[in-house]
Parts: sequence; structure tokens; C-alpha cells
Amino acid sequence: MAPIKSSLARTVGKLLGVQKDTDLSLRGHVQSIRKVPSVKVTASGGNLSDALAPGNGYKYHTFSNPGNFTVTAGSGEEGIVEVLVVAGGGSGSSTNIAGGAGAGGVVHATSYAVTPGTYPVSVGAGGVSPAFSGDNPTRTGNPGNDSYFGPSGARLTAKGGGGGGNSYTNTPGGQAGGSGAGGGANSPPYPFGNATNAIAGPATQPGQTHPGAPGTITNYGNDGGTGGGGPGGPYLAGAGGGGAGGAGTSMTWPQPSSANPSDGGAGQPFPTFAYPLAFPGPNASTLGPNSPNNSHYAGGGGGGRHIAGGASAQPGPTVGGVGGGGKGGNGRSDHGGYAGEDGIDYLGGGGGDANGYEPGGDGGDGIVIVRYLV
Repeated sequence: MAPIKSSLARTVGKLLGVQKDTDLSLRGHVQSIRKVPSVKVTASGGNLSDALAPGNGYKYHTFSNPGNFTVTAGSGEEGIVEVLVVAGGGSGSSTNIAGGAGAGGVVHATSYAVTPGTYPVSVGAGGVSPAFSGDNPTRTGNPGNDSYFGPSGARLTAKGGGGGGNSYTNTPGGQAGGSGAGGGANSPPYPFGNATNAIAGPATQPGQTHPGAPGTITNYGNDGGTGGGGPGGPYLAGAGGGGAGGAGTSMTWPQPSSANPSDGGAGQPFPTFAYPLAFPGPNASTLGPNSPNNSHYAGGGGGGRHIAGGASAQPGPTVGGVGGGGKGGNGRSDHGGYAGEDGIDYLGGGGGDANGYEPGGDGGDGIVIVRYLV
């Protein structure tokens, strides 16, 4: 009869993390396998918040500048973090009636396994709008810069947003980026506006790969909208830039109306990274108006447009996407027009595009946030 194993012996075996497995070979050899111990994460890093504990059972590390996420403990089932990576938004252009800039691409990773060591962080700046110098057909917007988390071989990369195009003949429409920029006005026979200019900028973030990075990884980015207009006007409109949560608004053709604004695409909500959780109080308060629930990131920039008829016909700037997209310019400066506005920093918003008489807006800087259970 086989010997009886005491409850004390079984308890000791569990405490030591040792179990016995029988080898299926002819020898029937018995092997001992030691389980990887499970250790909660302890870490430091983040210039905006370093282990901020808002009371929801997690700690948050928020980076608005490059730095390192340094893990001093963590392994096994408990050695995991959740990461949000947002790239910089593209800038608007400084030419006539162009599409809004694309927001920065976004990567969301859950169950990213960590062990003691250093995890580099880079935070992409928003694109800078070119200086306005008159009706210059080369003044396209500048793309946002990439953000990333993790070492080479296990890196999460978010791609910078597409820069705003313009509406001049033989120049680019919306530019590609993490989220793409909107296409420019399409209004021949004016010296600006044709079918090529109106093409939407494609989003590159959805196709981004992250070789070697652990966990469940989701990319967010959308195309810009298609620009529009009609022969001889009077409504000339660039489309909205794409956002992490939706495409930029496309314009109807042959002639958009004042009721068809060039809105930027919506950002994507991330409730687990809501502003009051991930940012210190003053920052969270400043970001709050950019989201109805304090959690949207990477809204697209509004497109530029012009509506004929003087000051009384100008309805105001176009709308940037919820989550930090800048408003787009509208109207002529001598008709009570509005310049493009900047995307919002820390949210990676796309810049609003120009109305043809003032510069477009800069893209918003990105952000990298890491959280884990305490």
C-alpha cells in the first residue's frame, strides 16, 4: 500500500512552490518543477505623476517628457502593467481652406508583463504649424512625432498624426499619419481645389505592429475626411482630421452647406485612464473640458473653410474632435474670420487647419501612462 502523505507535508510543498509531475517516458521518472513566484509591481518614473495613487486600487505613472519606467519588483501573474501610449498630433497647414490635421495614433496594452529593469519611454511632440507668409502652396502641415514605451524587442509604438494638407492644385491632400489628415477644398476652376487635393489622409496606426511586446495590444487611429466644394463656391471646405475614435467629417460634393461643418474625428475614451486618475489635480482640471467624461484622447483637428457673404455669414470656427482636437479656421480675416487652433497637449490632438489668411494650429503633444495594481 502506498504511504500516506501527511497534511503537513502537503502544506510545506505548497509553500515552497514545488509540485511533482510524472515523466511519460518508460522510466516513469519523477521531476520537480518550481513555479515562478508572483510578485506585485513596484516601480518609479514619470514627470507628471510618479506612483500617483488616486484611491481606485492602482498607481499611475504619467510621462509628458522622455524618461524611464524603472521596475524594482514584479514577476509572475502579478507582474503586469497596463499602458496607454499617445503620439503627438499633426499640425494644420498655413494655406487656403485645407483639411484638419490628424490626431496622434494610440496604443493600449493590457497585461504587459514586466520584471525588474528599465523600460524606456519617449513622448512625441505635436507638429509645429508653418509660419503664414501669404498664399504659398507649399505650406503643408507638419506631422506629429511618435511615442513609445518599452525596450527594443518589446516596444509599443504610437505613430504621429498626419499634417494638414492644402487646397492648391498639384499639392498633397490630407497626409498620412497615426490618424490621417483631412483632404482640402475641391472647387475648380479656382487656382486651388481639385480631386487630388480633396483626398483623405490614411491612418497608419491600425497597421502598426509591436514585435515582441507582451499582452493584449490594440491600436487606434482613423482616416481623415474627404474635402469638398463646388464650382465657383460659395462654400469651400477642407475636411476634418481623423481621431483615435472616429474618422474626420467628409464634405458633401459638389457643394457643402454651412450645416455640413468640417469637424475633426472624435478621440477614443479610456475610462481606466480618466484625467482625474492619471494626472495631478490642476492638469486634470485643465483637460476636463476636452471630454464629456474626462477620458477621451487624440481628437482630430477641424478643417478650414470659407463661406461667402461677409461677416454675417460666418458661423464660427469648425469643431475639433472631442479629446483635444483644435478648432479649424473659418472665413476671411476681413470678414470676421477665425484662425486654426492648437491641438491640446497631453491628449495628442490634431491642429485645426487654416482659413487661408492666418496660420493653422500646432498639434498637441502626446502622453505615456502606465498603471498597475497596488
